[in-house]
Amino acid sequence: MTDTKRFEIVLLEKGKTKKDIANLLSLSLQTIYNKINNVVDFKSKEIVAISEYLKLSPKERDAIFFAK
Repeated sequence: MTDTKRFEIVLLEKGKTKKDIANLLSLSLQTIYNKINNVVDFKSKEIVAISEYLKLSPKERDAIFFAK
């Protein structure tokens, strides 16, 4: 489960937008909204790509993408 609030804070801190993430993953903005808001799960390769793009530590990545 994605921690929506934490994900959005990290985007803001890194100066990135949801549109940047959509472009990175070659997905529509609506699909990114659905994934961030837990309507659809992120795939593992998407998590890896986002983590590298945002330079997330393993701890940050896990807190965002594997929240309970």
